[in-house]
Amino acid sequence: MAASCFLVGNGWVSGAAVVAVVAGNGGECGSAVEKQLGDSRGRAVVHCFAVGWLAGKGRLMLAEFARTGKDALASVVLMEGEHVLFGDYPATFRGDGDDLWRVDDGGLLSAEGFQVVLVARRGERYAVGVSWAGTEGRSLVLFASGGGNVFQRVIEDYWYQAPE
Repeated sequence: MAASCFLVGNGWVSGAAVVAVVAGNGGECGSAVEKQLGDSRGRAVVHCFAVGWLAGKGRLMLAEFARTGKDALASVVLMEGEHVLFGDYPATFRGDGDDLWRVDDGGLLSAEGFQVVLVARRGERYAVGVSWAGTEGRSLVLFASGGGNVFQRVIEDYWYQAPE
């Protein structure tokens, strides 16, 4: 797997601390966590994968929420202390078996190819960088908190790679 990174200016880095992340095993999040996430979003959790553990007592997850009509929603979730933040991947459901988040996903969310690149904290604000590899490429997103419980996308890119 190719390595991904983010380059940022001194303005944001000043006063920020990189938070150590231990990669998760992609296993289940647990029913209590799924209920908490579902209650926070007003949608039941359909799938939830542990993708990382933060130094201290935090965790990172990839969660899929129940569809509302054609609106599908997956989120990278950061839970640390009282903070629960969602970096959303919205999609439009077109039919069973059709792709939602990545080419060839068949409409099924999977943590395969999902990697946490960076977690940083500056005061009460967080930044989370993720790389998500699929059949035809890799998406790279940097989410930043700025108020509320939903991250904003501040950097987003995609690299196409022809399938072998």
